[in-house]
Amino acid sequence: MLFTSRPAIAGALALGAVAALAVPAAAAPTVREADDRSGVLVSISAPATVDRGQDATLGVTVRDVGSGQPMAETLVVVLRRAAGEGGWAEAERTVTDARGRAVVSAAVKPPSTDFKAKVPRSDTHRWGRSAKVTVTVN
Repeated sequence: MLFTSRPAIAGALALGAVAALAVPAAAAPTVREADDRSGVLVSISAPATVDRGQDATLGVTVRDVGSGQPMAETLVVVLRRAAGEGGWAEAERTVTDARGRAVVSAAVKPPSTDFKAKVPRSDTHRWGRSAKVTVTVN
């Protein structure tokens, strides 16, 4: 007599159903819950160059992807790294104003520093990240 657990039987039946459809198991569809949080569009601006010892003033704008409306009171984290290097480190964090904008000042290390901004996921919106900008020291 052969004894098999219920999960093993269910798994075998599921694989048999996928095989009967001639769909490889790896291609079987994944069911995901609907995410009704707003998508975010994050943009960053910075000067191309700064003088040695001068901080860069960075502007960040956060908008709702669907409506295009600015997202006020949204946490923004500005990250930096030596240009072309690997890991990113937090430079500053702030919150957007009523127009979805934030301005931060961050140190630039010679010869140049990359910056990007991210908005962490919350109960009301998804996470988002800007493109990278590079600031060069004169």
